[in-house]
Amino acid sequence: MKTRQDCPGGVDWDRFVLDPSIPSHAAMARHLADCEYCQIVVAESQRVWDKVLAGMSAQSAAQEHTAGVITLRFIPDLTMIPPVSALAAKGLHGDPEPSSLTLASPDRTIWLRVVRDKHTRDVWLYLHAEEESVSCANAMVQPFGLEESFIADEQGRVNLGQAPWPASETIQAEVRVPKASFRLMEVSAREQPAGETTLKSVGGDEIRLSWTGEKRHHRLTIGITRLSGMPADAPIKLAVRTPGQTRPLHVATIPPLGTTGMDSEADLAALEIYIYQ
Repeated sequence: MKTRQDCPGGVDWDRFVLDPSIPSHAAMARHLADCEYCQIVVAESQRVWDKVLAGMSAQSAAQEHTAGVITLRFIPDLTMIPPVSALAAKGLHGDPEPSSLTLASPDRTIWLRVVRDKHTRDVWLYLHAEEESVSCANAMVQPFGLEESFIADEQGRVNLGQAPWPASETIQAEVRVPKASFRLMEVSAREQPAGETTLKSVGGDEIRLSWTGEKRHHRLTIGITRLSGMPADAPIKLAVRTPGQTRPLHVATIPPLGTTGMDSEADLAALEIYIYQ
């Protein structure tokens, strides 16, 4: 017979609700089907997220998002998991440190859930945008006063690894949603020591990429030739990464029609370039 000691913790169920792609999701779903106690835990977690993710209209969302940088701040009343889940998280597993917290933009349209995996001790970030017109896929996140920026995956997730849990005075994050993105799948420099190409985004934005070097050792120069829907005098951030990486290979702040250079050992055909304001 199962006991509560056999049950996943509250933070595990929090991730179960937030992220169907976690490796343990199928096994947890089987456990959930037979465990009335955990069904209560998950129902409470889902109730909190239904409250967070629904019914909070964004009256000034358009003005907020065109500003570029969105600052997310700590939301105390949504940080504590509901009492039943809190019992599962602390009473069963005895972890005295906090395991989750919630941040939001001032207009409550961008949410960030921070969860620490009790098994690996990895800190995960989960971004969510309430408006369908705003996507957190590939958003740039600078969390907790860190100098380093990260790029979320297509589901708005970032794994910070075994990063220190943020101190109370640093619980905020800056988020930029991408204004344009480019993938260099059609570019190959394996046989060309130097070259140049023009890349266009789905929205008609345009950049010019040139490279010199051999094999995977390249000097890249990226120039912005056309950007749509951005103020002409506002600087932009340009980030370069390879697929699956949360840590960008290169981040530069340049004028809207500026140029930046970088050294890269990555395969040119696999690079992704994102532009943020």
